[in-house]
Amino acid sequence: MNNSNGQTLSHTTGVIIQHVAQKNLFEGGNDDHWLLLEELGRALQADADVSAYTFTALYERGFHTSKYNSLYIADLALRFLKSAGRCSFEVCWAQTEKAIEESHRPEAPVSGCLYKLHHHYDIGDQSVYFSFANSELSAVDLAVYLQIKAEELFDDSITLDNQTILRFLTLFGAKEYTGKRQHCRKIDMYSDREFRTKEWDECTFQKLDKACEELAVAFLRADEATMAQVQELAKSKEVKL
Repeated sequence: MNNSNGQTLSHTTGVIIQHVAQKNLFEGGNDDHWLLLEELGRALQADADVSAYTFTALYERGFHTSKYNSLYIADLALRFLKSAGRCSFEVCWAQTEKAIEESHRPEAPVSGCLYKLHHHYDIGDQSVYFSFANSELSAVDLAVYLQIKAEELFDDSITLDNQTILRFLTLFGAKEYTGKRQHCRKIDMYSDREFRTKEWDECTFQKLDKACEELAVAFLRADEATMAQVQELAKSKEVKL
């Protein structure tokens, strides 16, 4: 695959782009779409041929803003592929610039870091977004702690839903965010839970337990969605109530 300057994408990168393009996933709007674009963008960033006319070219022209991330590069590459030679690389670049500008229109400032909370097996976009100010307790640790505490209280197969976790985080200052999607820290309640339970030492969990146990237990027992799930689990197995 060549651009107007005769530069070539490597075969491996070309195959990745073809795979995504053929599935038309760049027309979608669900989590799988964004995850694939991020993976594609990272692959493109690591490709020397792509870097030669994307990141390198951008930086040489003085562009050092955060918008030139993996999603930007994926969008640019997919536009280039979709044009099938009808548009030059420079035209695709200009189209991407316009799309990025439109998606970065000024909004009310977000207080604190922006997070996206989801489970990696969610179907469609069931994610919730929220801002969380910097504090001694991290949003990721609190979310994972609540899940583990629910497993201890009820059953190890219980899975807290996104809204339940967000309601708990609001007790620590989290605020739901419904504006345009900006760059955010992702919390995957499957992989982050697996990672945290392997990396946490005893002091970390004890610290969270000391600070949050009473509040977490009371919250879980009062949460309708959680208790409804506990009742469902109780129908098929003995559950501690």
